[in-house]
Amino acid sequence: MIKARLILPTLLMTTIYAQAFVLTSDKFELASICHEGGVNVADMSLPNGTELQTQDGKIAYIGDASEHSTLTSIPAGTGIFIKGASGTEFDTGSSRTKIETALKRTGHNLMGACQNKDRADIDLTKYSEIQDSKGLTMYNPTDPIWGTKSDLDGVVDGRAYWVKGTSGVTFSSKDELTLPTETTNPSINNEGESIETTYNEYTVKLFSDGEEIADSRRPHISILVRIDGNDVPLMRIQDTYHGKKIVVVIYNAIGEIIAISDDVVVDGSGHGNIVEMSVDSTGGGTDGGGSSCDGMIDTHASFATAKDNALNELSKPFNGFQVKVTTSATVEATSSSTMAIYGSLDGENTGALLKLNSGYPSGTVFVVKVYKDGKLVGISTEKISGGSAINFGSITTEECSE
Repeated sequence: MIKARLILPTLLMTTIYAQAFVLTSDKFELASICHEGGVNVADMSLPNGTELQTQDGKIAYIGDASEHSTLTSIPAGTGIFIKGASGTEFDTGSSRTKIETALKRTGHNLMGACQNKDRADIDLTKYSEIQDSKGLTMYNPTDPIWGTKSDLDGVVDGRAYWVKGTSGVTFSSKDELTLPTETTNPSINNEGESIETTYNEYTVKLFSDGEEIADSRRPHISILVRIDGNDVPLMRIQDTYHGKKIVVVIYNAIGEIIAISDDVVVDGSGHGNIVEMSVDSTGGGTDGGGSSCDGMIDTHASFATAKDNALNELSKPFNGFQVKVTTSATVEATSSSTMAIYGSLDGENTGALLKLNSGYPSGTVFVVKVYKDGKLVGISTEKISGGSAINFGSITTEECSE
């Protein structure tokens, strides 16, 4: 799998209501959170009186009763109870990235689906059963009694399901990369040609959030993509994209998407735009597979990269490593001040290296991840904001050798 790091200012993705969940009654219904990186409750646009509740009993009231809320943010892939007036539309969101979440308890877990999947596409051997709100159930096919009696044909994007399994086993809410719904227009040059290039076995394409009209009299803006520090052939798009949003998409030899960058706001005022991408061999899956050189298992794969006060991704080099701050929450505005997040890496204090956007609400969960040559070699425990600074503690990295 490939992950991307941008060295340009980025713009948080605004989700189009492509996956609107419509309440059909005034009783609790089951919906999922699929917003990339999760969502802050305060950012939800819902009618007064709407109530959200997680399986562990945390509640968010929208409107007049919000002061009594105990739920401030919800990670991607989470299933929730939602109650409101019949006909209310709830934006379940979407994510360009894969979403895998570990079951929190042995037994039934309320999990979100962020991709339509047929029963045949779900590894049911990992769970005893998956059940929807109407009682339709998929059973583990190896169950000698119930395995052949399944009547739930699949899961639906935006819906939540009861997944019964063992604590720590992962549930894949979304197991493939997809192009963001608002950036599906191929970027063009001034001749109207779609822009793409090749690098080794990869094909690199550019997509934008708007459809431009080709004008052969217009100049171009350069886009330089680097994969593992190697420059791919320079890509040039018409300068009418200045100030607009594009994403870089990488395909493998059989046409599958293997990497999608974060949003890039095109800057035509300088010498061009640089997008750095690196091959991340983290893996063998999040179920514990993989060799010693696959890197560590990412227990917080659904967390998005946190932002600094200018909305840049908070990912910094340190002593030969790449240190990335991730979170389940989002911020949508720059901040005039910062909040330090610090600790030690293999005994070396990071000092003032990492400075968070101060707009994250108190109680936001952060996890610091450490990469070496694209592999995850260190990860902190969850840290919750609430003061003027956050100490992520001491991280000892794992050595990856053949």
